[in-house]
Amino acid sequence: LWLLDEPHAALDRAGRELVDSLIRQAAGAGATVLLASHELDRVGLLNPRVVTIAGGRVVDDSLEPVGAPDEQDSPGPGAEDDS
Repeated sequence: LWLLDEPHAALDRAGRELVDSLIRQAAGAGATVLLASHELDRVGLLNPRVVTIAGGRVVDDSLEPVGAPDEQDSPGPGAEDDS
């Protein structure tokens, strides 16, 4: 279990890329990574699930990558195929 609070804060580009690589490696090895960050675009590229909390409450729980193109015409995970 990795608990990270603003892991990209005060890092240069190379540092952010290193942290991203370490997070991906840990998650790929089966670790759970809980990441608190204000950089939603970066977080969304690291993990397909982003939970947004405001005022102590979950206001959004998405499995759609934040940086992904809009795919409203395609069915989501678990959607039944009508063909």
